[in-house]
Amino acid sequence: IITSDTHAKEIAISFDLGEHRVRLGGCVKGAGMISPSMATMLCFITTDANIPAENLRKTVLECVEESFNRITIDGDMSTNDTVIVLANGASKMPSIRRNSAQCKQFRHALHWLMLELAKAVVRDGERVTKFVTVKVEGAKTYLDAKKVAEAVCKSALVKSSWNGGDPNWGRIIHAVGYSRARIREELVDIHIGGKAACIGGLQADTPMEQLREVVANSEFEIVINLNQGDAEYTMYSSDLSPEYIDFNRSEYAYWKQARKDGLV
Repeated sequence: IITSDTHAKEIAISFDLGEHRVRLGGCVKGAGMISPSMATMLCFITTDANIPAENLRKTVLECVEESFNRITIDGDMSTNDTVIVLANGASKMPSIRRNSAQCKQFRHALHWLMLELAKAVVRDGERVTKFVTVKVEGAKTYLDAKKVAEAVCKSALVKSSWNGGDPNWGRIIHAVGYSRARIREELVDIHIGGKAACIGGLQADTPMEQLREVVANSEFEIVINLNQGDAEYTMYSSDLSPEYIDFNRSEYAYWKQARKDGLV
């Protein structure tokens, strides 16, 4: 299934659960209007594991929260968002009990598969040139960490600076400030690619050229430490490019005219 996707996104793995070999495979469609929760995305996963429906449902909800609900491309969503996991038990293994060692192992494999598919969606985002991992650490609560991560990852100014190769930590701390999380600006540290950009809310001593070298890469990581607790949250985002704007400002008008002209 491909619309604005540039290629199919598929992953298949096999692993042992006890004495039985289990298979897990999935595909995902999505490239634009991507933001939690799931957004404009279709994902289909199949397995031959023998896992009861209620057990599978709970496991899927947990894994989705830690994968597809951790990505954003443009902050937009639609009604077209689905993750379906089908299990037929064809591996002939005994039924997987909730909270058992086998259940935890299956969950780990499903989470890995979903997270890799979720990352593939961001990397294949509409006219995306950067894949950015944003880790928020040291928050008072899980919700505070989530608010900060989402504010930074959805900021048009932050994403524009990533596209331009500008390590603008000021825009990042602005997003931290308006996230409505409980913060103290004088405690905030920001590292870009492992290099200090902001320490205690102020400019760090790292030469700007070193930070520019980091954001010139197609993939890099930003760590924001609020230094107020132990809660953390990680999201995966992209840049905002002129090509993304050009693509989306003309896409629907183009297809409407094409239908009118009888081309599609």
